[in-house]
Amino acid sequence: MNFDNYKIIPNYNTNKTDLFTADEEDILACEKTLNITFDEDYKEYVQTYGSGILGGTYVRVYLPETIVLTLEEWKNRITEYWFWDEGKEVLTKEEVFNSIRIGDTFDGDEIILLNNSILYFAKIQRNDL
Repeated sequence: MNFDNYKIIPNYNTNKTDLFTADEEDILACEKTLNITFDEDYKEYVQTYGSGILGGTYVRVYLPETIVLTLEEWKNRITEYWFWDEGKEVLTKEEVFNSIRIGDTFDGDEIILLNNSILYFAKIQRNDL
């Protein structure tokens, strides 16, 4: 992915552009702990831009440490609140349970890694409400 057109926007309260990035050791430790392999785009993004919101307001990307620290909560929530069993393009509960959450959206949808592929996991089709 080409990140050349991305711009770091200062925090509107502090006007600072501090970034909280991951380094190679953080990424490798997470991959080893979770027995996964991140794609190169994710690695480049978190090493260059770190945690934060992509697009200014919509997609939040997690650092490897956050992924590991929130994994149990993610799995507990999937176990307790699963109700998406219908539809031709719905992931199974097992697929989602075996995925790793690497980000989310302002609307509450989640970005997951499943079988080393990044997927967008929309929990609700808001246009149908």
